Amino acid sequence: MCVCVAHWRRATASNACGNTSEALASFQKALELDPTNKALVKEVKNAKEKLEMEKKVLAEAPTGGENSIPEKKDDIPKAMKATSAPATQPASSSTTTTSTTTKVVKETGDDLFTKSDHVRGYKIRSDGKKTSYFDREIDDEAKALIGDIKPKKLNAGGTSGNDDFSPKPIKSSAADGGGKSAWNTAGTWEERDVTPWAKETLQAALLTAEYILPDGSPSPGSRAIVSKVSKLEGNCSFASVRGKKKYIYEFSITIKWVLTLGDDHTKTCHGEITFPDVDGSCELGEGYDIVNFEVDGSSPIGTGPMLDRFVRDGGLRDSIHLVIDNWVKMFRATY
Repeated sequence: MCVCVAHWRRATASNACGNTSEALASFQKALELDPTNKALVKEVKNAKEKLEMEKKVLAEAPTGGENSIPEKKDDIPKAMKATSAPATQPASSSTTTTSTTTKVVKETGDDLFTKSDHVRGYKIRSDGKKTSYFDREIDDEAKALIGDIKPKKLNAGGTSGNDDFSPKPIKSSAADGGGKSAWNTAGTWEERDVTPWAKETLQAALLTAEYILPDGSPSPGSRAIVSKVSKLEGNCSFASVRGKKKYIYEFSITIKWVLTLGDDHTKTCHGEITFPDVDGSCELGEGYDIVNFEVDGSSPIGTGPMLDRFVRDGGLRDSIHLVIDNWVKMFRATY
C-alpha cells in the first residue's frame, strides 16, 4: 500500500508541473497495485483526456518546435482562441469616448491619461488640465453675475473694500467699558472679564468694614476692624445677550480682624474669618456663610463669648456683609 501511495504522490507532482505523460504513467502503476481504487481509475481517465487534448493542440500549432510562439493572431490555435477571446465586443460609445480622450491628451501633451485609462472621479477641462470630476467650469457670464468674491483683508477701522458689507461700529457709553463689540450686531452672547478691577475694588471695600461695640456690651466702645485681606480668589465678568446684562462673580475671601478693647490699645484680640462662597447665588441682604473662624491664642482670657457675639455671629460680620452687598451694587452700576 505504501508503494501505491508513493506512485500517487509522484503522479500528482508531475501533473502540477505540467508533465501529463509522466503523471499518467504514475497513476497507471498505482492502479496496478490497487485495481479497486475508484479514485485512481478516475485520475487515469482524466490524465488520458488531458494528454489527448495537448497532442491535438500541438498538432494544430505551426512548425518550429514544441515551444514556439505564434507570431500572428491568425496562427493561434482555435482551442486557445476560445479561451482568450472576450465574450462581447465593447460598445461603440466606449470606443468613441476613448478616442476623444486620447485626442485631448495628444494635443495638450498631458500623459496622465493613456488610451486605455477610464479613471473614475477625474476629467479633463476645456483648457486641457486634469481636474476632479466635481470641478465646475464657470463661464464669463456667470462670473459677471457672481462678482468679486475673493476674501478681503480688513483694515484697522473694521472696514473692507466693500462698504455695503462692512460692519458699522456700535456707539456705547464709556461706563460699560466700550459696550458691545462692533461685530456683534445680532446681540448674541458676549462676555467680558473684569476680574482685575473686581479684586482691587472689593479688597479696598473690605478694609473699610468696622464695628463699635454698643453700650451695655461687655466692653462698650471697643472697635473691631478688618486689618488685612489675606486671600481673595475667584473671577468676575459680565455678559450681554440680546440687550440684557448678566453679572457673574465668584470669590473666596479670607480676612484678618482685630478687636481693640476699650481705650486700652495694648489689649487686643486677633483672628481670621473665611467667606468661601461670595457669588451671584447669594441674595443681597441675606448674608454670607463663613468657615474657619479662628481666634489667636494671644487674645485676653475670657473674651471668647464676646468675640463670638460681636465678631463671628454679628457686629463685624454684619458690617462685612453690608460692604460686600454695596460692592455688588457698584459692580452692576459700573457695568
